[in-house]
Amino acid sequence: MKIPVLIISGFLGTGKTTFIRQLLTEFGNTERIMVIENDFGTVNFDAAVLANDGIRIQELTSGCICCSLAGDFRSSLRQVLCKADVDLIIIEPSGVAKLSDIIAICDSEELRDKLLLVRAVTIADGQQSLLYLRNFGEFFTDQIVNGDAIFISHTDEDKKRTERTLAAIGELNSAAPVYTQPWSELNLRELLLTRRKTADGIVAPDSDGHGRLEQTHDGSHDHHDHGHDHHGHDHHDHHDHDHHDHDHHGHDHHHHGAADVFTAVTVDVSRQRPVDDWKELAAVTLDGAYGTVLRLKGVAAVPSGAVILQYSGGPVRLDETTLEPSTLTIIGSHLQEGALKALWEA
Repeated sequence: MKIPVLIISGFLGTGKTTFIRQLLTEFGNTERIMVIENDFGTVNFDAAVLANDGIRIQELTSGCICCSLAGDFRSSLRQVLCKADVDLIIIEPSGVAKLSDIIAICDSEELRDKLLLVRAVTIADGQQSLLYLRNFGEFFTDQIVNGDAIFISHTDEDKKRTERTLAAIGELNSAAPVYTQPWSELNLRELLLTRRKTADGIVAPDSDGHGRLEQTHDGSHDHHDHGHDHHGHDHHDHHDHDHHDHDHHGHDHHHHGAADVFTAVTVDVSRQRPVDDWKELAAVTLDGAYGTVLRLKGVAAVPSGAVILQYSGGPVRLDETTLEPSTLTIIGSHLQEGALKALWEA
């Protein structure tokens, strides 16, 4: 019997790991679920968060599973598919992965007889998506166009911007249902894993989350009422500017891999500093002198223990955590690695 697979894609910092954590809370038992975690940087912070929750993890770092790590990804999938104690595989690609390439790997001749791709989900940021579409359109558009369900994060910060985001997504993919509700208010397990029509029938988990997901063949469709109507929104606001607006990566028609456009720099943040010092370092990093920074994520040491330091287009966040302080990953384009290491590790 084929093992069901979910792909949870989305650009940098959209909330993919948060989405997966919410989904997994809806299972009575996660022991038979495996998450394949891919990070473009050398250290996988998201994998550490999930592992801290007791989730089984297979990590792939220092590249993207749609291109430079495609061979490793195939190998990891084959290994997981051979395990007798795995009933569901969730794949979280890096934020700069092309969803179409990952779908193609899952649908390759060597794997299609062993796995059943149930959903290819895309998480889109209600505030930052227009920026990503303009500046990194080749990657962002691929994720939206190939998603068969789209979930919007950060919808409440600027509702007009969210509406423009929904309009843009509707123009790119009018077929996929779009969900704008808080994820805790949705039954994600039901939306993603039950009554999903495929070539092999309908995929549905059993009642308690244990055992292999069963495939039935009743041929019915499932129409959800939760989706957001694409129609009636304004078109793109072309006067919506910010400091990235003139970096037009991804708008030509060449096929780029993530490594052609994006860079990841890992710095040591295990030496204790006051919270305000970490905030200042983040602010200096984001002022543009060190390249275009799209994402910061890591666990930094502070006098009280450790904080999760994150940035994905909005304010820099520092939240207390029980995770061990270690490293910070900086993802962007044209990053000055030596200067960034000197800044953060001084």
